[in-house]
Amino acid sequence: MSNINTNVEDIIPFSKDEFEILLALSMGMKSNSRSRILNALQKKHESNPSDEKSAISLAIAIYLLIGPKTEAIERAKAQVSGYMIMSECLKIHSTWWLPRYLRSEISLGIPDGLAEMSSGVHSIGASIVKPYEDREVLIEMQGRSVYSEPYFMCPYMGQVRELLGSGNIDGAYKMFKRACDKVECKPTYHTRLLSQVFLDVIIILKRLCLEEFALQVQQKAMTVFPKSRSIAESINMTYTLLT
Repeated sequence: MSNINTNVEDIIPFSKDEFEILLALSMGMKSNSRSRILNALQKKHESNPSDEKSAISLAIAIYLLIGPKTEAIERAKAQVSGYMIMSECLKIHSTWWLPRYLRSEISLGIPDGLAEMSSGVHSIGASIVKPYEDREVLIEMQGRSVYSEPYFMCPYMGQVRELLGSGNIDGAYKMFKRACDKVECKPTYHTRLLSQVFLDVIIILKRLCLEEFALQVQQKAMTVFPKSRSIAESINMTYTLLT
């Protein structure tokens, strides 16, 4: 059980407004205007750090900066900047689902020591939280929430991904079944931000030749994200086992 403190406030779910911000920024951050957009969001947030909309808009924008072709140095900078702003969001509301989930994802693979060396991280008073700890908190909050959202599967799938990465296949399968038991799966927001963790797990399982497990994950993912072409096609793809 994580020792991260959250208050008695119920979880703040991923909202339609946040989804619309995500859709708008998904277009903008792919354009030649992304630097101007990011600078404007940073200035707006700095002028009023407690404003929820400007904080989450900046967090989403930084998250979207990172792609498969992002160079290592730029990726590391974005990861640390993202960690900082997502931690600031959680200072506004510790039970805010989206920034905690984004922080658990953006902090994956931050080079050892890089975040600790950042004066910015210390200036906001944030201890360095491991991804699995944020996901534990999300799972705990989800379990006591009045909300029941299909994307509540995502933190569980992040734990499945981590367990597979450590070679704990039995633990990964138990975590997946736990997610299936705890979360009612039905269609939710169609965005790669949420579906990517399912795709990651399917790719890992395919590389490990765990076809039946991969199929179960794919079927569950298609229930939650029925419009996702990448997930629909993933089960028939061939992935090379990395060595």
